[in-house]
Amino acid sequence: MFKITVANQKGGVGKTTSTINLAAAFAQIGKKVLVIDTDPQGSIATLLNIKPKDTLYNFLIEGVKFDTCKVQIRENIDAVLSDKKTEIAEMALVTQPMGRELALANRMEGIDNYDICLVDCPPSLSLLQTNAVIYTRYIVLPISMDSLAIAGASHVQDTFKLLKKYFRVVPSILGVLPTFVDARLIITEQVLSTINEIWGDSTTLILPGIRIDTNLQKANRYHKTIFEYEPKSRAAADYKKAAQALLDFISAKGKDEFLSQTN
Repeated sequence: MFKITVANQKGGVGKTTSTINLAAAFAQIGKKVLVIDTDPQGSIATLLNIKPKDTLYNFLIEGVKFDTCKVQIRENIDAVLSDKKTEIAEMALVTQPMGRELALANRMEGIDNYDICLVDCPPSLSLLQTNAVIYTRYIVLPISMDSLAIAGASHVQDTFKLLKKYFRVVPSILGVLPTFVDARLIITEQVLSTINEIWGDSTTLILPGIRIDTNLQKANRYHKTIFEYEPKSRAAADYKKAAQALLDFISAKGKDEFLSQTN
């Protein structure tokens, strides 16, 4: 199972929307996907209008079995969802003297019957975000077309330095996902240029951008993925391209390199 955290410390960049629609795109390609929501706002459950009985809190803190906590949210997509109790989970983890940063990795040990796991994170540096990054080792950064989103991405990189220093974990930015792309605006050209300046010469994949599309907002309003609401939209085409680019990139890198996720 290949694991990816979707993170940016700026809100409003499309993290949750991208997590859901990348998962849906992977599922359409035939992959079996697990989604984990670490955001106490419970945005994925809200967006899809799901009220789970057991959540990430029950899984992490109460030790409820994975199979009890997971819910099937779409064909080929299971999820461990969050609600307000996830905030209590964060506080409970803080009180643990040892291993609190490894709680998610420890609870997920042995669960590998999926092709891809996507972990959605809140727009803040938190213990749960640290758990997610240590568990997955790889990150996709959604970056909207404004300079603050670039700054939020830089804060994530600063977090990596701390993880390397204190936990001997070396996270990697697998890909940058431009969101809210509007080619008519000068700011879009400026942000895309900055993205290329920062990551263009690195091993990070600059993914095909997600163009601005009102169908995404409408899909969210009706609790649907973009592929359910308007499969012929440009947003659906963009998320499909981004998902395929990620799969191709992972495949080109080779399985041996990514097996280090489990080491």
